[in-house]
Amino acid sequence: MIFVITFISAILLYALIKSAVKSKGKKLQRKFISLGNMTGKTRQEIIAKCGNFKSIQNIQGGSICVWMEAGYIMTLQFDNNDVFVKICSETAL
Repeated sequence: MIFVITFISAILLYALIKSAVKSKGKKLQRKFISLGNMTGKTRQEIIAKCGNFKSIQNIQGGSICVWMEAGYIMTLQFDNNDVFVKICSETAL
């Protein structure tokens, strides 16, 4: 009986921790979804809605910025005028 209670408790604890860890990622994903079509949006407009990016890489013709939280990563390309060009990658776990 103790084994069953311990096993069930472990499963519930795992589910709770997994949910808590991924909650920031899900929140960031919802922010990007709320932006809708990002065509014509500036990097500053996206930062105002989604928060600051975690990393930036300057490339010829612009930059690539990465936003990430546990369970979610969004990588966007911007031109030299800091206007959105395209989504390079999006990962949701």
